[in-house]
Amino acid sequence: MWRTGWSLAATHRIAPPVPPSLSGLSLLLSRDLHLGDTLESRIKSRRTHKPFYHIKKTNKVPDEPLTPANLAFLREAVQRSFEDAKPISRVDSPLKNGLSPWARGDWARGTTRCGLLGRKIGLQPMWYKNGKRVIATLIQIEDNHVVRYVPPELAKKSETALRRSSPFIWKPARSTHLGCLVVGALSADPSRFTKDYCGLFTESGLMPKKKLARFPVTENALIQPGTPLTAAHFDVGQFVDVRGRSVRRGFHGVMKKHGFAGMPSDARGVTKSHRRPGHVGSGRKSRIWPGQKMPGHMGGNFTIQRGLEVLRINYEHNVLYVKGQAIAGAHEEFVQVFDCRTRGKDQTVSPKHFPTCFPEQYEKLPEEEYAPNVHRFEDPSIVFEPEEVTKKKKK
Repeated sequence: MWRTGWSLAATHRIAPPVPPSLSGLSLLLSRDLHLGDTLESRIKSRRTHKPFYHIKKTNKVPDEPLTPANLAFLREAVQRSFEDAKPISRVDSPLKNGLSPWARGDWARGTTRCGLLGRKIGLQPMWYKNGKRVIATLIQIEDNHVVRYVPPELAKKSETALRRSSPFIWKPARSTHLGCLVVGALSADPSRFTKDYCGLFTESGLMPKKKLARFPVTENALIQPGTPLTAAHFDVGQFVDVRGRSVRRGFHGVMKKHGFAGMPSDARGVTKSHRRPGHVGSGRKSRIWPGQKMPGHMGGNFTIQRGLEVLRINYEHNVLYVKGQAIAGAHEEFVQVFDCRTRGKDQTVSPKHFPTCFPEQYEKLPEEEYAPNVHRFEDPSIVFEPEEVTKKKKK
């Protein structure tokens, strides 16, 4: 499955199709060893900047000088105008078919639901009922909304889908036959963004979002754009996958980045080469092979922690308590949380709220909920049995 932090602008800039020039093993070799056309070559998976065809996000034009009172009035007016555009409820509507509420599908085994965008806010120890102590990562779901739905015929033409569907020698091509939902987090002032970027949110009636991410979904798990998403999207006790960007360490040499032992000391006759990589093994080809371990930027890669258990959910503050402390990202970094797809930890029964928890279901939610095998802090940790029961157990 493919889940990325694509910008929504990628839905409007479709990468050119790959021309069918080679076939079979020759196509695989050309993609892997850079022997063919540029479009058939191995596409670099890591990027340090956004593609040039993405819509510019931040508005660089300075605004007219405004007094603090005028600026506060404008922000209040913008907030009030967007509050009136609430998502449509499930009632008979006289609107057009395109604006009427979407039908909700039924859960089935193998269903892929939408994910959420959350912020890492800290760690906390928790205990199972058997006394085992574990560390939980707190992920807060802040102001998440569904921005739009990208159908499969458009999603598979995007540049990232083409990169993920390209075959490699050591692994098969990943499927990209699903459509995807674009989820945004953290509403912001529209004046801070460009006009083109604000236009991406016109159809859903939402304020521009600072964070965007795509999640593949099956047809029975579609959610109408404009629907808010909260921590009640998940259930306690289920397993989730968390995807985030690792901490950026900057530029480092091969000893720090790859664990090289380095050269001998000065007593062995080494001069100015103590921390150098040495021979790069290019052989007679007079070139550097792709993937050669060399100095470079360390960290900042997207990694996924799979099969993490949801120990506790605070519905009042939209906080997920996820088991584990190795989730990628620094403090207050945003991560993507979605249902686990690992065999043995995936969903075997329908979630409590499918495809998500809608606003009309918020009233039935408790303040917080624990997994069945997790000790609640308000419960007693030691329970004394009556003397008669203790004597019967000894006999």
